[in-house]
Parts: sequence; C-alpha cells; structure tokens
Amino acid sequence: MLCRVGCLQPTGNSHNEWSLLLLRGLRDGRVWLAFISLQLPSLRALFKYLGEINGLLIPAYLIVALFFTSLLLNSKAFRHKLDRASTPPLFVILLLIVLAVNLWLYPIADARSEQGGGSNQDHSLIITGQRLWHGENPYKGDEWPHESAAAGPGWIILASPLAASGLYVLLNPLIIALTASLLVYIRRSIFAGVVFLLLLMSSLAFWELTVVGSDMISIGCLILMATIAVYFGWQRGGVAKILSAILLGFVATSRAVFFYLVPLLAAFQRKSKPANTFSFLLISGGVLVILHLGFYLWTPSWYLPLHVFWKGEALLGRSIYLAAGLICLLIFFIVAKQAGRDLPSWILNSWITIFLGMTFAALGDLWSSSFQFAQWEGANYLGIALPGYAAYLVLRNLNTKPYRA
Repeated sequence: MLCRVGCLQPTGNSHNEWSLLLLRGLRDGRVWLAFISLQLPSLRALFKYLGEINGLLIPAYLIVALFFTSLLLNSKAFRHKLDRASTPPLFVILLLIVLAVNLWLYPIADARSEQGGGSNQDHSLIITGQRLWHGENPYKGDEWPHESAAAGPGWIILASPLAASGLYVLLNPLIIALTASLLVYIRRSIFAGVVFLLLLMSSLAFWELTVVGSDMISIGCLILMATIAVYFGWQRGGVAKILSAILLGFVATSRAVFFYLVPLLAAFQRKSKPANTFSFLLISGGVLVILHLGFYLWTPSWYLPLHVFWKGEALLGRSIYLAAGLICLLIFFIVAKQAGRDLPSWILNSWITIFLGMTFAALGDLWSSSFQFAQWEGANYLGIALPGYAAYLVLRNLNTKPYRA
C-alpha cells in the first residue's frame, strides 16, 4: 500500500531540513507515482539532449525533479507561499510561456521532419483535417510520413479547425490552456491551475512533445476534460449530460485503443447513479460506433486508425501482446469495481488504465530499440498519461475548497 506521509514544513535553509524533506519524499507513494508519470517519458529527451552535453546532467535533472515534487506535496510552507503567489497574472504568464515556446520551436522542429526528425502526428492531423474539410476521405493516400495516421475520426474533426487552417501550432497551447482553466474553475482557485502547469512543465517530455507537434499531451488533456465533463454533466442532467457523453464519444476515438473509456466511465457512472448507465452507454457508445463505423465504411480497406493494434503486436510479439491485453483487461475490471464516486477517484483510475496500456507499448518499443533511450520513440506514448496524474494531485492533495460544477 502506498505510503502517505505527513507534511514537513521547513522553517529555514538548513541542509538537514531539506535532506529530511527529500528522504520523506522517497517514502511517499504520491511522489513516486508523480515522478514516474512525469519523468519516465522524459528519459528519451534526457538521453537525446542532455546526454550529448554531459551524462551527469541526467541524474542531476531527475534528482531536482524528484525534490520539486516532494517539496510540492510534502511542504505546507512551500505550498502556502506558492498559493499566495498564484495570481491571475502568474497563471497567464505560464500559459504565455507555453505558447511562446511552441511558436518559437515548432517551426524549427517541423522543418526537421523532412529529414526524419520532429513528429509525424502533426502532419497526419493536418492532412486528414484538410481532406475532411474538402469532403475527401481523410485516410486514403500514401502521404503519411514515417507511419500510418493513427488519429481517429472524432479527434480529426475536433482538431480540424486549427489543423486545416494553418494554425496547428496553436493546438497544444490552446488545449493545455483550456484544461488548466477548467481545473481553476472547478477548484475555484488559480492555485490549482498554476500547480497543474508547473507539474507538466517540470517534465522534459511535455516540452518535447508539444514543440514537435505531437498530439499526445492534447489527447491526455482531452480525456481529462471529457472525464470531468461527464462527472459534472451527469450530475446536472439535461443538455449538459448529453453534450458530455457526446464529447467522450469523440475523444474516445482519438486512438482506436481508447474505445474502452466509454464502458469504463459507464462503470464509474453506475456506482454514482445506476439509472444513468444505460442512457450514457447509448449516447457515448453510439457516437463512438457511428464515428468509427462511418469512416471505416468510407474505405474499409484503408481505415488507418486500426493499425495501432497491429503495431502493438509487432512491438511486443503475439504472446506478450496477448498477455498484456489480458492484464489490461483484468486491471479494467479491478478499477471499474473499486473506483469511488468522487472526481479524483475517476481521474486516478482512468489514469491507471491509460498508463498501464501505454507502458506495455512503450517498453515493447524500448526492447525493439535495444534499450537505446535516445531512440526510444515509444516513450512518447506515455505522454498521454501526463495530464491525468498531475490533475489528480491538484484535485486530491493540493486544495481543500469544494468543487464548483
């Protein structure tokens, strides 16, 4: 069972106090889960960039990241100071930093994609979005750089206004800003948004994935926002619950493997309001099926989102792939049964299923690359899980005010 220790309150700059804080952090399960969630996907970027400068920078970075996480979770004094400093101008400044870095570096990374660098996910969303806007099948063609388009139809539709209009560089900053603002709203505190952003910004993977145009962080944020929308929407009823179910149906198509999010949230819903389960499944599941089936029937032989299943088998091998699938299925039933009725529990248990599934794929890719961390493309899969645990920490541990629906 994860250890949750009491909060330490350093009163000065004593070496012993800060050492004790770090040691207590090493005993805190929340610190380790946050560290793994935020820094495990950063290993690729650390070895790729810092490793070329000086190998000692890698452990130094990880120690600083671990200490920051421990400080944030175990020092009431630090949190109090950060809470006082968390003003709207600071929140806006953090968002502007994310925007500025993306505006600066994305064009550079995008130019590198022609030489095999950068990410192919932005090009896939741009091409599919442009085709969709012109009434063409978004998946048919041979233009995909490096690999097939993985984005599902709902995600293509949601991203198309920016992707198809030449404003893709704004996609990640906008969705991150919406997610942080939603946390500010439901927690009634700028502090919640500031901590969420600082946790994300402490991960080198967050910066790399956003500036190269990957959609992994955005997908993680969308899953988080859809979960929050379903939680509150089905409490309110009326139009809110219908719109939230539709949103989840769209988001669950972002990658074909995330279809299970609909029955998972239906299981969470069943524990809160059993009468809503069937109608939720009907609406959200109906949207999911209509989107996938409609685009599949457009050109059955060229429905590229399905390639993620074959790619997983190629990375892990059939026997390990099947074993991983059974483990994920078992975890699905466990979290569906033991999840509580509160929002943090929904988010944590959703994160568990996402992180576990992505970890299998990421480790399979690491194995196929002969454990060359600098070439570990599979680490990017873990980026989808980054926002989830950060939001869980904000909602469960860092604020005592009641939610605002």
